[in-house]
Amino acid sequence: MRWQGWLACWLWLTCRVGHSSAYFSLEVNAEKHQREEEEELPIVQRCKELKDQLERATGYGGPLIRGIFDFHEDLRYLYEDVRRNRAPKMRLKIYFQLRDKGGPHHLKATVNDALLRETFGWTTYEVNDIYEMLRDTQTLWDKIEKEIEKHNITPPPY
Repeated sequence: MRWQGWLACWLWLTCRVGHSSAYFSLEVNAEKHQREEEEELPIVQRCKELKDQLERATGYGGPLIRGIFDFHEDLRYLYEDVRRNRAPKMRLKIYFQLRDKGGPHHLKATVNDALLRETFGWTTYEVNDIYEMLRDTQTLWDKIEKEIEKHNITPPPY
C-alpha cells in the first residue's frame, strides 16, 4: 500500500509540476561550496524553507510536494553511498551539516492539516501523502545515521 502512495505522488508531480529541475542537488560542484564552515549549504536552507511552508502553508502546493520528494530522493542516494561506504566528500559534508543543525528541519514541522487543505485545495488523501513522505524520509534519515555509525564515518575536512 505504501508504494501506491508514492506512485500516486509521483504521478501527481509529473502531471502537475512537470519536469522542473530540483531545488537542490547533492551533485554540486565542490568548488562552488568551498566556503566557511558556518555558512549553510543550500540543502540546509531548503529544509528550513520546507518547514516554513509546511507550518504556514506558504507558497504553492506543487513545489512543496516536489521539494519534499526531491529531498527524499537525495537522501536515498546518500544512503546507498553510505551503505556501500563510498559516499563522496560533498555528500558527507551535507549530511554532517544537516546533522549538526539537528537533522532535516522539515521533519520536525508542526503540520496544520486544515490550513494545508484550505490553502492548497488539497484533500485529506493528499495531506496524508505528505505525512507518509515525511515518515519515510525520517526512516531513511535514521538508517543513514546508523550506517554512518556502523562504518565509523567522520566528517570530511573542509
